[in-house]
Amino acid sequence: MIKYIITSDAFTGEATLTYDENGERPTLDCFNTNMREEQHRWMMRWVCEMAINQNALQSALRHCKLPNLKFRQIDFDPTFADFWAIYFKNRYKDNSSKKVAEKRWNGISKGAQLAAYNYVPQYFLQIPAGTQPKLAETYLGSEVWIR
Repeated sequence: MIKYIITSDAFTGEATLTYDENGERPTLDCFNTNMREEQHRWMMRWVCEMAINQNALQSALRHCKLPNLKFRQIDFDPTFADFWAIYFKNRYKDNSSKKVAEKRWNGISKGAQLAAYNYVPQYFLQIPAGTQPKLAETYLGSEVWIR
């Protein structure tokens, strides 16, 4: 996985831009920022249209509208603790079994762990209002990130 920390004078906090191990399929996490709604929409569109892969990132930076946007690449190989933290970020912990979820996490390949971790923000955006999300262990067992 290729991960970047994004900062700017336009917002406080750090956003993360993550690409898969091939430098493709970007995901953007802005939950740790105070971005205004229009900034967030612009960043999402910017990632989908311009920073579509790691190779396009440098040229995409020239078209950025946020002042003093900075990217810092970090090495990242998600652990179960990382998955558990992001799965329950900004919401209550449900009846998920940490022990069962960790067993399922350890039972999948490193590539699948990375894909499962990266898909969590998108998964929660796709859940219809009023629908309960899957338990963490069910999420890992059903491999929803593959579909």
